[in-house]
Amino acid sequence: MTSTRSFPSTMTYITIFDVPHIVRYGMISEDKGQTRQTFWRNATGFTVDIARSDILGTPFEKQWSQWCVEPRTIQEQVNHFQRWHELCDAVIAHILPTLQELAPVDGERQWVTIQDYLDTPTYQLRLVKDDAVGDAVAKVIKGPTIDRETYEMQPHSFSTVHCPPDLPRIAASQLVVLDHDKEWRAQPKKVRVSDTGEVVTFLAAEGESTSMPENVVTNRSMDKIHAVLKLHQVKEDLNIPKPLAIVTCQRPTDSEPKFAGLLHTPTPEWATRLEDLDPSILREAVKQNLPVEWKAEVEKLQRNLQPHALTYLPINERRLSVDSSLRTANVWLGVPLELIGGDQSEEVDWQRVDDFLKKFEQADGDKAEELRAQL
Repeated sequence: MTSTRSFPSTMTYITIFDVPHIVRYGMISEDKGQTRQTFWRNATGFTVDIARSDILGTPFEKQWSQWCVEPRTIQEQVNHFQRWHELCDAVIAHILPTLQELAPVDGERQWVTIQDYLDTPTYQLRLVKDDAVGDAVAKVIKGPTIDRETYEMQPHSFSTVHCPPDLPRIAASQLVVLDHDKEWRAQPKKVRVSDTGEVVTFLAAEGESTSMPENVVTNRSMDKIHAVLKLHQVKEDLNIPKPLAIVTCQRPTDSEPKFAGLLHTPTPEWATRLEDLDPSILREAVKQNLPVEWKAEVEKLQRNLQPHALTYLPINERRLSVDSSLRTANVWLGVPLELIGGDQSEEVDWQRVDDFLKKFEQADGDKAEELRAQL
């Protein structure tokens, strides 16, 4: 049995040296004596491969070997992610001069527009023994190449996307990314349209993924995009994301533009997720019987969306956003997660939301904070 452990994008690790390094993927294989990290710095991508056979006998090999092992005790399993972070820090620190040379702090390369994210240059590095240096050094195996987009973005042929003909199209180079440095773990979402100055939300097209162990191929990003495109058919005045424009991109090697994603209306300023509301506001909302009105608003949304084969499921305290001022019973659910077929309809299970609110209904300030910490 092999002992290889992978670290997917959901475990993105941000580590700061001279600049942020965004470690997106990686793996440790004890039996093969190998590790890999894929990360970005200064809008440049790096994949670093290390094999024990390449660095055998070097000072760095002795340091690196302590992390190239699978957890064997319960305590090691608990600390496994911390050990992964330590390995990432050690590798980046060891090759930092090479990284600074290839992606300097004061370099021209920066993520400014969505097109920059799609055209991120990448290097493949490998650590090898250098007798002259007396240690392992980073060697460029390949790069720079522009053959892989960042944050799982993957443009699609327009032949695979059903775009309403009346939606305008806008180039990815016209979308200036805002506030991404506040959350490097997530894709860029908040953008400003260069021509108009309008601030909107970007929803990126991604590639397919295979769910395990079912081995089912899905594309959740395109499911969401098709759901938002369907909202273009909804004429009722509802608190839902409205599609605004199709985002296109084209590299010199592309014979025609590709579908990079879409723009939709942003989350309203009044909308705050239920789980993020201050406990005192939650208690006041219950006192005013607002949950009953929230339910009515959600059910109104469901009734209006079902004829378009759309629904919001599941409904819970993480999906449901409300007016934090409590002056209205407005609700916001963001992008529909499910496309449903034909006349199919499903009842909303409110038990989880009810249970969540009941936790705070009678709790005082200290108790409410304690409950929040348990969520």
